[in-house]
Amino acid sequence: MDDLAAARLSLGLPRHQRRPDAIAPNVAEFRYSPPELADRLWRRIAAVPDLSPVGHQELARQSTKNAWLTEHVSDLIQREDLDHEARRLILANASAQHAGVLIANETCSTVEARTMVDRYPDDADVLEAALQRRDLSVEIRERLRNLTYDEAARLWQESRSWSGRERPRLTSALVPALLESAPVAPEPNVGFGPERRHDRLLLLRTVLTALAPADRTAILRESLPGSVVQQAILEGDEISDEDLAACLPTITQRMTEVPTDGVPAIARYLVRFPRLLSIAENQVCAAAETLMSDGWDPVVAARAGRWKELKAIADATTSRELFSALSDAVTFDHMDSHSDVARWREPARYALLDTLVNRSTVSISLHRSLLKRLSKAHVEEVVQAASQRSRISRLAREELEIRRHSAPGTQSSPAQDHPALPTDEQLSTEPNPSAALERLLKSRRHHQDRALKHALSSTFMTDELAWTLPVKELEEHPVYGPRLAAKVAELCGASPSRWQVFAELYSRSTQFLAKNLFKRILETE
Repeated sequence: MDDLAAARLSLGLPRHQRRPDAIAPNVAEFRYSPPELADRLWRRIAAVPDLSPVGHQELARQSTKNAWLTEHVSDLIQREDLDHEARRLILANASAQHAGVLIANETCSTVEARTMVDRYPDDADVLEAALQRRDLSVEIRERLRNLTYDEAARLWQESRSWSGRERPRLTSALVPALLESAPVAPEPNVGFGPERRHDRLLLLRTVLTALAPADRTAILRESLPGSVVQQAILEGDEISDEDLAACLPTITQRMTEVPTDGVPAIARYLVRFPRLLSIAENQVCAAAETLMSDGWDPVVAARAGRWKELKAIADATTSRELFSALSDAVTFDHMDSHSDVARWREPARYALLDTLVNRSTVSISLHRSLLKRLSKAHVEEVVQAASQRSRISRLAREELEIRRHSAPGTQSSPAQDHPALPTDEQLSTEPNPSAALERLLKSRRHHQDRALKHALSSTFMTDELAWTLPVKELEEHPVYGPRLAAKVAELCGASPSRWQVFAELYSRSTQFLAKNLFKRILETE
């Protein structure tokens, strides 16, 4: 039979065959329920007012399987019609996450809460919740206090590694255990990871910074000078003024032995935290003035090049004895020489010198003693930098005059092949003293090196004129050496390519004129 439709009708079948997708196009919706729909249904079941005990028990079993119950478990367990067996199932099967919620909302009795704490003794959320309860707080704090250092450190680190949530009660409860017990020495070659808890200062600093500021400051104030608590905080860089003030007993603690590098602890703190002088000027100054009696010698620090620390001490004292010792330190390498060949390259050293010579509280005799130890070029730099009417300017000019009159006859009577060079007094009569210096440098009548040194020591030398000289002549000069370095650093800035160009040029030759060096740097993108 060729007619398929007629054949189907003769057999009692429909004329056209129906396709399955046309019969039940949405059958998948009835065969599968997404998890969020199932959770939503359980929420609705939990809200049914007349739910049977069996329904309660099934809800209790579902509490260990569905995340939604974490938010509603406390409401569920507070239902007056909750079956006793269902309550037992909820408490017995509560995960650590559910236990924290139940304990924090006090939906369980003291005994039930203690049982869950015993079940999860190392869970940070459970302990934080228990510490909120009046009936358990004292007991849990005492339990945490009796932990060993390693146990407390492990609990703290694990609580931080799994979650960044703040737990202020747990943090404060762990502090006594971390302070009152010592860590067990780590095994050799332990590597990294959890064993970092043996770095006690690092761990304590992390714990203390997690506390509320008022609580942390209170702990610092109650601790003894030099205590591990204050040391841990002072190891960090970001410290509040309140915490710095609380750590003053450690900062101003007197030396028991002289450091090998000659730098006392208070000097290190002053360099790291310059605001200490404004926070506690009297205590800091008093501590600095005891350094000499404790056996400190600033010259040892000067030999190690610790000029920043020495300047910090100079800023923090008015002691004549200490100023005298600092004057010995700043001139330790040529105290008996007035020559101009001394090489001072450290800007920090000049900063210390400026501090010493500009202190009005220093006596005239001490200023004169300091100036006598400086080379001629250094004294002339003081004259140039100081105010014309200041005391130090007058004393420096007197020192230069004394040196001119006391110079040996061989120096006041130059050789025939060394014509006399114009003095600053003679240059001052010129309409343009700087132009006269420039002519002196270009002249071939004088020995070039001698003319360069003389011009650089003149008070009429300018930066613009100095930059026309070779780099090698400037880099060794006590005044223009630091200025040249500062200029290069300014031009190179944060440009790696400019620093590379400078390094290549400087490694090949220092015969470059300073202005040409600057030009090559600026031409680099």
